[in-house]
Amino acid sequence: MLALAKPIIIYDPATTVCTPGGACTRQPFPGNIIPNGTNGANRINPISALYQGIIPKSGALVNGSNLFISGKAFTNQDTGTIRGDQYFGNNNQLMFRFSQFDQQEASPSNTIGQGTIHVMGKNYVGHWTHTFSPTTFSDVYFGRNFGFTQVGTSHAGEDAAFLAQLQTLGLPTYWLTLNNTQYAPQWSANGYVGLTGSQLQGTGLADNWAFGGAFTKILGRHTIKIGGDFQTNDMQSPIAYSGESFSAAQTAGLGANQGLGGDSWASLLIGDPGEANYRNIHEVTHGGYTMAIYIQDQWKATSRLSVNAGYRHDLVLTPIYGSGNGGNFYTGNANPLSGKYELNALPPDCSATQGAPCIPTGIYTSSSTPAPGGLPANAYVNPNSNHRVINNSLGDWAGRLGLAYRLNNKTALRASYGRFYDAWATVIQLAQNFGGNWPAVATIENNGLNTSVQTASAHDPLNFGSTGGIVYPSNDQSQVSQWMVDPNFRSPYMDQWNVGIQRELPGNAVLDANYVGSVGRHLDWGPVENVPTPGPGTVQTRRPYPYMQQQWFDQSVGNSRYNALQVTVNKRASHGVTYLVAYTLSRSLEDGCGLGASCHSTNPYNRSVDYGISDTNQTNVLSAAFTAQSPFNKGSNKMVSAVAGGWSLNGILQLSSGLPYAVTTSADPENIGSGGAVEERVNLSGSPNGGSGTHTPTQWFNTSAFSLPAPYTYGNEKPNTLNSNWRRNLDLSIFRQFHVGLGERRYFEFRAETFNIFNNVVFNVPHTDISSTNFGAVTSQLNQPRQLQMGLKFTY
Repeated sequence: MLALAKPIIIYDPATTVCTPGGACTRQPFPGNIIPNGTNGANRINPISALYQGIIPKSGALVNGSNLFISGKAFTNQDTGTIRGDQYFGNNNQLMFRFSQFDQQEASPSNTIGQGTIHVMGKNYVGHWTHTFSPTTFSDVYFGRNFGFTQVGTSHAGEDAAFLAQLQTLGLPTYWLTLNNTQYAPQWSANGYVGLTGSQLQGTGLADNWAFGGAFTKILGRHTIKIGGDFQTNDMQSPIAYSGESFSAAQTAGLGANQGLGGDSWASLLIGDPGEANYRNIHEVTHGGYTMAIYIQDQWKATSRLSVNAGYRHDLVLTPIYGSGNGGNFYTGNANPLSGKYELNALPPDCSATQGAPCIPTGIYTSSSTPAPGGLPANAYVNPNSNHRVINNSLGDWAGRLGLAYRLNNKTALRASYGRFYDAWATVIQLAQNFGGNWPAVATIENNGLNTSVQTASAHDPLNFGSTGGIVYPSNDQSQVSQWMVDPNFRSPYMDQWNVGIQRELPGNAVLDANYVGSVGRHLDWGPVENVPTPGPGTVQTRRPYPYMQQQWFDQSVGNSRYNALQVTVNKRASHGVTYLVAYTLSRSLEDGCGLGASCHSTNPYNRSVDYGISDTNQTNVLSAAFTAQSPFNKGSNKMVSAVAGGWSLNGILQLSSGLPYAVTTSADPENIGSGGAVEERVNLSGSPNGGSGTHTPTQWFNTSAFSLPAPYTYGNEKPNTLNSNWRRNLDLSIFRQFHVGLGERRYFEFRAETFNIFNNVVFNVPHTDISSTNFGAVTSQLNQPRQLQMGLKFTY
């Protein structure tokens, strides 16, 4: 690694020395080479060597990548729908529809893996409309929606013999066993090709019943609508994965060299993981409901002014975790703000025949010392008889107001405001995240291993032991590190508004110009909590609650803001031409952390430093679509019309700003041991877009503008200050119908379609880890290459 353009020094974690005050140092490997038996005692971990043997060897560097594995991809899809409508006299209409969907896919995953997806679902709905009079009618409906997806990842070489070798090398049987089947734990190093992905995961896309109705009455200039909705809100998700990953921090410097050097593959070779996980659980939630009542008035105030006003009130009963018994019921929810640990229910005591989930007593514990019995300190049992962990949200009110004013025959002004709650997706997700925690041993996500001194080995990083029989929990919840939720979580909502003008233009076109804004409140904000502030010494003792690991913790305290100018020009069909052009100039800001995904929190104790450009921000977006009919469709010359007539040219143009990103480091100069769960940004001391040779695949930005912060300090960079390659795409197609004397309803249609006709290459986000050997380089493509297809369809 010393021969690289940017040399990387790798430090030996076995040389780590800590003073009584907690300050630690370590020395580089002699010659910057890990001993492999020929140059000293062999330090290559045998398990990592075994995994390395099934990863294909790299070749020549091509477009930033040196490994290409071709694999087959296929999609099989079957869908069906049946619908019936029946009129009973003039006043009643009934409708029923049933749909079913089944799709199976397989495709290469993470370069060397094979991913499979199976999506299935069904839906049926009934609807009854009754007319009481010309000014009074009602609508009633019911619906059932069910959807489920099953995904998995496999890798060539992970066969029975490979599993047997892993067990011989000391991997615990419990860690290998997922859903009653043995799998090889995933093994990966940050920034390198590795074995990643869930071995098995099923996700309930929907499992709900819906009922509702509305009564509408026209009173003069008012149209009054009163109604209600009721939906169940259940979910199930079997999840099974295990593995460990390696980062640069475990072979980076400490003390005065904190965060310098280090390489994740070097950490893998010596078997010094930074993260390990295990999840083997069938999550189930029940008892979730959303109920709402609403009233709306559509008022024709004058011949020019229309007013639409409404009020809606939602009641959210959050789902209850578990099916009521067994291993998928007993679990716990840590609160890293209070230091308390809540059990949803009290399981039986551990015994010679009762394993996890259970309360450790006496010798029945996975800890090295006998358990004193009873609940550990700072733990308590949920007092609710129904075991509901997340409190209900009963005060979700929302107002709506819309105004439309006709200025003249060609111009209209419009304005509106509305509040919208996320009473569905967020609630369902949070109600199941904490499943499988202590006193169960079905969910462990420890991403703070080996921060300075080696405490977790590669062969058993979660201390399961070699037994494959009864497994007991530890004496306390100190090993819990998962996704927790604030019991007082409130329903997130968005306030949205717009003001605009619509103007008819010459040539059968319409111009729309609007200011659009929104503000998000009580949004899910879920960074890692219980992390220490930067400083020297061991990490665990510096946490606010040293008896507890760091926790992803979802709270309803997030904020967002969006402002945009949206302009569209829509030309309706005339002279054989129609088009739509839309341009948006916008800015999207947020706290930078939702549901633990793409979390940009660098300091969870000061949200203001992370408020900035959101992941979804696209400053400029231009879209245009058109259809042009041949001018020779009808003419005096039948030969010209027969050859050149009947054709239509269609196109879609899309231009937009690139994806936002920030420069980070995985070498942990702050010494907070987050294992990448907290975004450690670096110092910005120059112009990231300045200098020569930038915006090329080898160096997308000025890498010299960034540097590691001083040891034990935060970087000064803000989130998402940079942008990847701007996106551009043009799709064109040519259609023509051939009736050939078969009548208007029977004809052939020829289609020739091209996607990305100019074969533009849109580069993906570059490597943003300052500790990576590919720092600043682009090694993947965001869009798809040019595709051509032709088809002939017969309609009858």
